[in-house]
Amino acid sequence: MRSALNLHLTLAIDSLFLSCASPSPLARPSTGANAAASAVAARNGKMQATSSDSDARPAAASIRTAGLDDLDAIDAVEAQSFVYDRFPRRNLARMLASPSAVFIIAEIDGDVAGYAAVLFRTGAKVARLYSIAVAPEHRGHDVASQLLAKAEVLAARWGRDRMRLEFRSSNDRAHRLYLRAGYAALATKPDYYGDGETAIRMEKRLGPAPASD
Repeated sequence: MRSALNLHLTLAIDSLFLSCASPSPLARPSTGANAAASAVAARNGKMQATSSDSDARPAAASIRTAGLDDLDAIDAVEAQSFVYDRFPRRNLARMLASPSAVFIIAEIDGDVAGYAAVLFRTGAKVARLYSIAVAPEHRGHDVASQLLAKAEVLAARWGRDRMRLEFRSSNDRAHRLYLRAGYAALATKPDYYGDGETAIRMEKRLGPAPASD
């Protein structure tokens, strides 16, 4: 999910990373929605969805932590998922290299089906779902829900007890996805987006991290 102004500002991103720090490497896991033409993509300060994750035909995805070698695949999913507010490639590369941001990718039959990015702020008990997107050819298979669930496990392993996110108030399908996952509304943010649309902020309290996948 993105900044309150929902802008891709390099300085803003750099400032965010400077205020964050990673936990011990041992705290980080090494492992690494939906009618027929549906999609779910979310962003900090923005959640864009062209469909819901309900009525999905589940397909088990292999989910792992992403690295700089995955930049091309993540950039491709980003380009296919967001018409507005797309992250420039250089910003994705910067975040992938940051110790305060963790990307995970979902793979199905060797293809990258989607990705999610989670941010961790020093001293905070709340993790932030910064972006989540699913490639068009893999939509309708519950990938978004699987990525969200794995992001929550990741946050718990980083010692966070809550996950927070925002999305557009007009995005009913994204709203349903998060409600099904157990998120509760925290607040509305009028004029949150560049076009003046209101954002809905939601949060979920996380349980203890599982011992292993």
